[in-house]
Amino acid sequence: KWFAGALNATAAFVPGILSPVWRRTEAKLSLKTCFIIIAIFQIIGTFLWTQGLTTNSAWILLVSRIFSGVGSPGNCYASYINRGVSTSEKSGASTLASVAFLSAYAIGALIAYILTVIANNFHVSTDKNSTLYKLFNAYTYPGWVMCFLYVMYLISILTIFTEPPRSVGA
Repeated sequence: KWFAGALNATAAFVPGILSPVWRRTEAKLSLKTCFIIIAIFQIIGTFLWTQGLTTNSAWILLVSRIFSGVGSPGNCYASYINRGVSTSEKSGASTLASVAFLSAYAIGALIAYILTVIANNFHVSTDKNSTLYKLFNAYTYPGWVMCFLYVMYLISILTIFTEPPRSVGA
């Protein structure tokens, strides 16, 4: 039971430790590169999460949370607002970013509920020993959806994102 607490704490603890590393990385590399690295770590973390639940391995779940923690530096998003938004609009942009993050937490719970209803009513396989059933069930659906969303995020960063200048005037 203590392991569940360690799993939850890991994803919150790792970004705090690595924040200075991300700050230096963002200063040396482009923001686009940082966002690509974030997406890759999140894709790996969510994929490992589904595999940890499929194999019933607490250690794979722990590694998945470490990957997710490494891929969640908030300071890169703050750097984007700092560099990409004029001084007079930074307060509004920061507020919108906070609203977006908090809305994602609320919408995430709703999506998890919807996925649970779908998983309970529409089964990929009825044989609980089949590979399909183990890969796609009520426990792994959220991980697969997040993995898909992070792949879409990565594609959007690669195709749409433009690097803001290093300094923005008032």
